[in-house]
Amino acid sequence: MEGNSDPSVREKDRDPVARIVREVLPVGRLSAWTQGPFDWVFGLSSRLEHVADDVRREQIRTSLDDATDMVVQRRSWWAWRQRFLDWWNGTRIEAASTLLQDAAIRLVEHTDHVGLRMAVDDAVGFAETLPADDPMRVRFEQMLALETDATGAA
Repeated sequence: MEGNSDPSVREKDRDPVARIVREVLPVGRLSAWTQGPFDWVFGLSSRLEHVADDVRREQIRTSLDDATDMVVQRRSWWAWRQRFLDWWNGTRIEAASTLLQDAAIRLVEHTDHVGLRMAVDDAVGFAETLPADDPMRVRFEQMLALETDATGAA
């Protein structure tokens, strides 16, 4: 039951998606590369409820918050050298991607069966976007076929 009690308000304030809406969107325009990490943060945040262990959930939330910080870190227009180096080296996007990959892995490791099914569905969706002869897609389809055979045989 959701109400206006202090615990629910504090939980909402710690929600990475609510934080993005509250702090990031009013700031204005961000770099084009931020859309991908934001989408990833939204997707992973929606699965936090499937992690039963509060400590693990908080660790995942911290990774999402750190990735959000990395994405929204703004540079002044006059700091063109730092902006150029960020763009050239991919420093911020690499750090954000690493944090999000870590959060995704921990989410799969500590999620319940519903969250795991959601992760598998996402992986299937990603695999279907790859060319039919892509080695990753071929391996994934083979794993799914083995899983389906094992489930059907049981």
